[in-house]
Amino acid sequence: MLHHPKQPREFLEKQGYALVDAQGDRASLAYTLLFLAHCAPPSILLNCIWVVATLLKLETATEWTDAVWIGVMKRLEPFLVIVEHTAEVMQDVVEELRKATDRLYSMSEDARDELQKAAEVTKDKVIRAWRGCARRS
Repeated sequence: MLHHPKQPREFLEKQGYALVDAQGDRASLAYTLLFLAHCAPPSILLNCIWVVATLLKLETATEWTDAVWIGVMKRLEPFLVIVEHTAEVMQDVVEELRKATDRLYSMSEDARDELQKAAEVTKDKVIRAWRGCARRS
């Protein structure tokens, strides 16, 4: 009986069933089927094959899902670039709008100050003119 997790892989490699994969740490599920056919008792062999076949189907489905996801991302990439560019432009617009608002506020304060000065000057002139008229009378 094989008790250590690496023993099945090593056994498969020795029997010529599995090559070491790129990571060097696990064999594919197809090689696992061969291993089960060689080592599993007949009473559980059918269930083991069913589990491995299910896992192979899931692996294939995952590969297809990854392929679809990559396709969707490739189609979304130009849209995401446009959205990113739009966000940058909007940020620049907001910054310029803030600057314009600050300038307008400063100008309105200056204009208000000038209007107050003009109102005071006019008020003083009106008061002087009224006093001048009052003295003549």
